[in-house]
Amino acid sequence: GGLINVHFGHLARRQGTTFDHEAAFSKARDIGNTVSEILQRSKETGQNTRSISNAMAEERIKSASNG
Repeated sequence: GGLINVHFGHLARRQGTTFDHEAAFSKARDIGNTVSEILQRSKETGQNTRSISNAMAEERIKSASNG
């Protein structure tokens, strides 16, 4: 959650806008869903949670760079 807050603060400064509290809180609220998904994928595949979270991060980065 703290890193999300820092990211949105940095983004606002870089863009010369105000800090978007709702966007930051929305992303922070999703942390529980992300952790649940990591644990579920780990249970289903037998892979460790570090491997799953790294794969998910790579998926998100790839998706963002293609969008």
